[in-house]
Amino acid sequence: MDLHFPKKLASHEKLTGNDIRVFLAFLPELDFQNKPVPVNQKKLAEEIGMKKTTLNRSLRRLIDTGFLVKSGVPGHPLFAFPPTAVWRGEGKGHVIAINEWRRTKAAEAAARRATTTEVD
Repeated sequence: MDLHFPKKLASHEKLTGNDIRVFLAFLPELDFQNKPVPVNQKKLAEEIGMKKTTLNRSLRRLIDTGFLVKSGVPGHPLFAFPPTAVWRGEGKGHVIAINEWRRTKAAEAAARRATTTEVD
């Protein structure tokens, strides 16, 4: 884990206390090599004493701020942590995952810039 990460999470201006509770509740779900996993949102909300709608809002904020990654198909979401946040697995795999993550983020940023340029 990036040792500065907990401070980044706790001090992020767009996150609420509930968002941090949801993030912490997700930690035990973390799969080896940060593979995306399904999470029963209703069960998780009950376990942490939160309404499902509140949990869903927190999930959206965590995803929008990059602290959680959502994939899968509609109705069957999968969740994972970005490798820059937390990691469960071998060190070599972590380096590979971070490099892939950075390449993906750079490609997404370039695509956004290209779209913005085309619109202007």
